[in-house]
Amino acid sequence: MPRVASGFDDDDDDPTPCPECGAEVPAITDFCPKCGYWLVAGDREAMKLRSRTGAEMRIVKIGAVVLLVAVVLSAIIAAGVSLWAD
Repeated sequence: MPRVASGFDDDDDDPTPCPECGAEVPAITDFCPKCGYWLVAGDREAMKLRSRTGAEMRIVKIGAVVLLVAVVLSAIIAAGVSLWAD
């Protein structure tokens, strides 16, 4: 029976842009194959954050807008209720 590795995330295998030249760098390498820039842990974290600008960030932005609208509407409703109470 073959052994299966656990604890690995397939998303970590996606190539990300090099912080120096912008070329696609596979997640398993320690340096950029195009410019030779050596990647350190800080570079990898920044590359992961930059790669989240797509659908994940869109969801966060939509959530922020919905929350803002809810706060504004609740303030308007509270102001209207206080006017009716007088």
